[in-house]
Amino acid sequence: MPMLLAIIATLGPTTPESYCIVTEGRYLLDFSIRCEPGDGRRRVDSLRFTFRNLFSDQTVTCERPLAADDKEQEALRIQFLPTDVALPPGPYHVRIDALYGTQSTPPQAAGSCELYVCREGESANHAIGSFLLSRVAYAWHPERGIYNRSLPALPKGIDPFDAGSRDSFWKEVGDTWELHPELQHDGGVAFLHGAKVFRKTGELDRAAFCETVLRRTVDTVLDKMMAPDGRLHALKYEGSDAKELYHVRQQDGFVLKLLSQAYLHFRDVAGDGDYAQSILERMQPMVAYQFSQDNPPGCGGSGCKVYDGRILAGLAYFCLTEKAAAGEFNSEHVKTTLEFAKRAAEHCLAQRGWYDDNCYAEGKCHIGFGTQNILCGLLPARRIALATGDDRLAEYLGDAATVGLEFLGRTNGKITGEIQWIPSRHSQWANGNMHEILDEIKAQLGESELLAWYYANLFRPTYGLWVVAFHRCDILATVMLQCDEYKESR
Repeated sequence: MPMLLAIIATLGPTTPESYCIVTEGRYLLDFSIRCEPGDGRRRVDSLRFTFRNLFSDQTVTCERPLAADDKEQEALRIQFLPTDVALPPGPYHVRIDALYGTQSTPPQAAGSCELYVCREGESANHAIGSFLLSRVAYAWHPERGIYNRSLPALPKGIDPFDAGSRDSFWKEVGDTWELHPELQHDGGVAFLHGAKVFRKTGELDRAAFCETVLRRTVDTVLDKMMAPDGRLHALKYEGSDAKELYHVRQQDGFVLKLLSQAYLHFRDVAGDGDYAQSILERMQPMVAYQFSQDNPPGCGGSGCKVYDGRILAGLAYFCLTEKAAAGEFNSEHVKTTLEFAKRAAEHCLAQRGWYDDNCYAEGKCHIGFGTQNILCGLLPARRIALATGDDRLAEYLGDAATVGLEFLGRTNGKITGEIQWIPSRHSQWANGNMHEILDEIKAQLGESELLAWYYANLFRPTYGLWVVAFHRCDILATVMLQCDEYKESR
């Protein structure tokens, strides 16, 4: 005799089947529930549905008694209208429990699925970006103090918010914890821009959620990258020997960029000066490390590697942050940064793009990511040159940035004459950085036809977007910055 001992639930219509997007006030929630047989000794009296808002953590609960005929079925269909359960706009984790009287099934036997409730007239980018940003709520492990690197579709029949089933949840998802510097930057920048968008649109509960993720990311980096004696850990760059200087330095350079951006956000946007100051104080060993390294002859600081721009970005962003904090530049830091930028710009102009000395194949050494990286460093360096009165160098750096963007606009990342470089065509990350670059070029150098083309075509939904992992959340920054609500509020 069938019993509702364990539940597997889906919510339809679904694409893919693990989630559903509906509109506030006019939805029909249609749950398909498959009941796995029990031991035949107990029958289920009712089902309890718990809707947990992933942004606010608030819950809405309702119960649905089962008729006598329902208790004999292996599959049930339960429907809800807004009059049955009123859900404010937002992303929800839905847990379904089988109740025997008032006693629930064990936590690991709960059914679960995901739901996003749109506002009337909410833009597609805002809904998609909000929903996917919210999913990182599943990735946080409070005991480990770090976000899981990847988060595929949720295992059915497990509630990750129940302490009793959390171990089962992570066993199903996979143990992919990693304090990779690039992971922390690419995840962090998505939530930095998510908070920026939500504050601009007045959605403060969503902004607070993004800022919590950003705080945790910043704290993870600063707590785990610093040794007890105050020295900086040299974290291994994935897939590399890690003995070469540029591997460690370039990854930490991008983390320094994120920390600098986070400092300014918490100080000037979120209004939390104390936390911002704590970031600035704790990041000093990383600053000292970056500025103490030799910058050997060549294209910049790494002998012409694809990641030179990441080092330059870290140095330049920190110089601007240091000025914002102290009211003036550190002359030695500025000197190091601008010398680096000048050499990198010289290379970019000479090669009409970034030519990597450690290229993948003979004749194909122009690298799209290298060019994007150097743009990420040249533009804040140009701000420093302008602020320090070096107009000639500022013009030189601007010329190099223009050439770099033109290179990306005429190739797919190598000298092939193929379609323009869009990061999401090649991977799921770096779109957020590209959007930052476009905004900086527009602010510093003005409009252009190529710039307009990029704004119109930068974001391209891909399959990978729907299963986006924390280490590739950068693309979600573009989704949010391109949403109509943000554009209208600027």
